Amino acid sequence: MILSINPTSQNAILTKGTSDQQLQSFNLFVQPGTTVSVEYQFQNTQVNWLEAYVSAFNGNTAIVEVFLVNGNLLTEANYTAKILLKDENELYNIHTVNLSITEPLYKIKTEKPNYDMVYNRISNTLSGNNLVNILHNTNSEQLTFETVGTLFLEKTAIDNFTLVEDPAFPFSTNSELPQTGSKVVTCRLRKSNGQIATSFTVTVQVINTNDISVNPAVLNFSLYKHLAEEKSSILQINNPANRNYTISGPDFVTFSAISGNSSDDVTVTTKNSVDLLAQLYTGEIVVTYDSKTVKIPVTVNNIDFVDLKLNDYNFCLDQFILTVKRMTETGKIVRIGLEINIESAERNVTVNPVYQIAYYNDQAQTDVGKKIHNHFPVFSKHIFGNPGVEFNNVFIYKPADVTITIEELNSNYEVLFTRKIENIKLYPGKKPKMFPAFTNSNLKRIYADSAHLFSYVTSLVDPSDIVGKAVSNNPFSTGEVNSIYFEDSENLMYFGDYKNVLGIDFLRAPKGHQQIFYQYINENLVPELFVFNGDYLIDDTYEHTYDDVEFNAKKYDAKIIGKLTLNTGFVFKEETAALSQLNKRNLGFVKIGEEILKVFPITSKYRRADSSVNVKNDEFEFLIVEDGN
Repeated sequence: MILSINPTSQNAILTKGTSDQQLQSFNLFVQPGTTVSVEYQFQNTQVNWLEAYVSAFNGNTAIVEVFLVNGNLLTEANYTAKILLKDENELYNIHTVNLSITEPLYKIKTEKPNYDMVYNRISNTLSGNNLVNILHNTNSEQLTFETVGTLFLEKTAIDNFTLVEDPAFPFSTNSELPQTGSKVVTCRLRKSNGQIATSFTVTVQVINTNDISVNPAVLNFSLYKHLAEEKSSILQINNPANRNYTISGPDFVTFSAISGNSSDDVTVTTKNSVDLLAQLYTGEIVVTYDSKTVKIPVTVNNIDFVDLKLNDYNFCLDQFILTVKRMTETGKIVRIGLEINIESAERNVTVNPVYQIAYYNDQAQTDVGKKIHNHFPVFSKHIFGNPGVEFNNVFIYKPADVTITIEELNSNYEVLFTRKIENIKLYPGKKPKMFPAFTNSNLKRIYADSAHLFSYVTSLVDPSDIVGKAVSNNPFSTGEVNSIYFEDSENLMYFGDYKNVLGIDFLRAPKGHQQIFYQYINENLVPELFVFNGDYLIDDTYEHTYDDVEFNAKKYDAKIIGKLTLNTGFVFKEETAALSQLNKRNLGFVKIGEEILKVFPITSKYRRADSSVNVKNDEFEFLIVEDGN
């Protein structure tokens, strides 16, 4: 049952054109063992502009993180949405989000912050990008072009304009220009009221030699793979002495001429995008003459619709990012459909969620791994029923089988472009440090007559890798995750004082008061075992229901709340991270002798690190949910 949420509402502001953002989180309070699902109600719009995620519970409390998405699709000034948090009985609490959208303040500016030009003293010519385009002058301000110095002609009542030298101070005699080298000129646009609207710079490169120079200094191309396109640009060869030259470059570009002996315009053309991989290509164009060279960096960014990095084994929380690049000019929205099929010991899951994301800077990104991780059922049983020497492996889950359909939509929600990626396999959590064993613990203690629990990928681990000899095991499918628990009273695994199993170091330690086995579900949603080797206490608190009316006292009921306290015994400092992790989990099982208790951890404070010691012991508290087997 959901007890309450706090706060129950929030107000948020979104500036048009800004990226999606995280909003205020809120607290969720539930009774132990409650399953919580999230639904949404959006008023006056079909755009799903909110996403909420429930974090792992700490006791009976969880944090609900709220994210604003698809903000670029919202066109009105105000919106309201309700986040419905439902329990297994379909009872729900509501958190309301009131959203206000404000217009951005655009500032008048030039198309570029800097303009590059070349002045050749030999030929007395000025070349380069001299056209200045003015952006965001929506109020038709009367602008004046001003410059620091006397190089460029100032102008009034301008819109877009061309940079030209001031005829009163020609470049050939202007003392502000060096004989060779560069000169940076500060320029500005001033409004009619005297305020400066914007500033920019012009960099003039001065050459005073018969050496060859090339303009522009850099070439950058952007292609779309699916369009099977080529792009070209002009490379200006300034050759005042008409020297012989040759041109060479990387194999992803071609040239209209590869040699010459005059000032020429050479066309540089990319290879067809369909013949290139979807990646960024970098290289240099080299103009060679006499014993000298001029090098021009060149890049070709060949863009594909979808970028999703797949490995042999993929994990949901390892930044499994789907990036979608805009394919058409009218593309506004990306619709992502997931077909998720999960087979697990807890239950099988088939869901088909759909998400919409607006393009921002010509691309859209989402972490699909997080979305898939949230659909994995959590294993909720103990496997202590498999003690002994047999290798009785237990099926936990198969990786999620995922198909992703990506569609580019215009503002009318018409499909412009589509792509489907099938047969994606994803495991929950992050890739464990000791993979293919599903644990982050690289060191564990062992005792005489101890118990062991391993969770692993069946296609990468054979039973003999664990026990050191051939044993029979239950059948399994390739790639699924199994767990095995056994109590090694008959030395199925012979350790001595040290053994390495699946990369995990096991060190023999003196046996303490009593071995207590605690099974919890780790970050990869598989069983993991921690062996406590100290004392334990069980305290029962009784809550009685009765009437104490005089002469008619009557007792109706008694409720017992059990609390278990376990002493770890001495543990290595490398094991403290596992203790910290198990204390965050929602549910666990304790085996004391032949008794099994269903519990959840409630320790409120734990000193995870202490640099003054190598071994330490602590006490952990658990609330007993079910007593007995």
